[in-house]
Amino acid sequence: MQHQKKPLRVGLTLGDPGGIGPDLVLHALMHRHFRKRVKFTVFGSESILKKRIKSLPNEAQDYANKAISHHHIVGNATKVPEQFTAGKASKEGGIQSLESLDIALEHFASNAYDVLVTAPLDKQSVSEASSTIFTGQTGYIQSYANAEDSLMMMVSDVMKVALVTEHLSLAQVPKAINKDLITRKTTLLHKALIEDFNCPTQKIALLALNPHNGDRGLLGNEEKEIIVPSIQAIRSSISTVFGPYAADGFFGLHQYKAFDATLAMYHDQGLIPFKSTNFDGVNFTAGLPIIRTSPDHGPAYDKVGHSTIDYSSFIQAIYTAMDIHSNRTNFEKVEKTALRPKL
Repeated sequence: MQHQKKPLRVGLTLGDPGGIGPDLVLHALMHRHFRKRVKFTVFGSESILKKRIKSLPNEAQDYANKAISHHHIVGNATKVPEQFTAGKASKEGGIQSLESLDIALEHFASNAYDVLVTAPLDKQSVSEASSTIFTGQTGYIQSYANAEDSLMMMVSDVMKVALVTEHLSLAQVPKAINKDLITRKTTLLHKALIEDFNCPTQKIALLALNPHNGDRGLLGNEEKEIIVPSIQAIRSSISTVFGPYAADGFFGLHQYKAFDATLAMYHDQGLIPFKSTNFDGVNFTAGLPIIRTSPDHGPAYDKVGHSTIDYSSFIQAIYTAMDIHSNRTNFEKVEKTALRPKL
């Protein structure tokens, strides 16, 4: 970790109050490593936080209340019903989740924080609360930022995996993949490796869509007709792009270790091997003006009220956001220096 000269302003959304989001946020506020390095702003219901504090051991309650007082909390306009029960998905949880995210995004416009770390929410609950199909925070934040594109990345010290398609059913994936989409996602990944991760080599591996690379068309033509031509075209501007690789051998034989990042064609192709080898992975949305990270897990309703909550991914999401902010700031300084006319 690189040291910040002044506390970094970190926004935290509470996520689904019925899940472990409030526990994750409280743990971050109480984390001793962040005391001098971070100033938190929490977006979400303060009453939920205080109710969750009461479930802590007595010796931890005073410490938690003191930690809350040192940071800023921006509450939701919609009050949490008194009968609200944690530990399960609900429409009320969806309302609170979306409202805290909306308020956080509104505060980004007023420069209220430097990076945003979002606690997990439930897509179905948010969809029910908003009467729309909510496919995930990545696309939602992209839409708010009016960005033409974004890239979902999973990041850890072991590997970096990005996705061509995100939250689509498997039946929709082949129709969604085309040369333009692959080119755009590869370009965003290359840019992120340079600007957000300060990666000197930017070696990128693209995975095949079909088993065994399509077996020369026997198992599908997407490799021959779409993926290979895409790689060939991309190499005219980005020479460090390779593939396509059959996913089973690529991960099974640890070929991913020879690359800085892997671009998977669909969600489970990339996330199953990632989550199988990472206990504190981080979700990062690349390609946006907002630096946003999140843990690589869901609301975990079954963990509420238990001592088995794993905080590592959420804490790592904060560290990753801090590192990306530092890398992006340094890159911008170098760019300005390089563009400055010589006297």
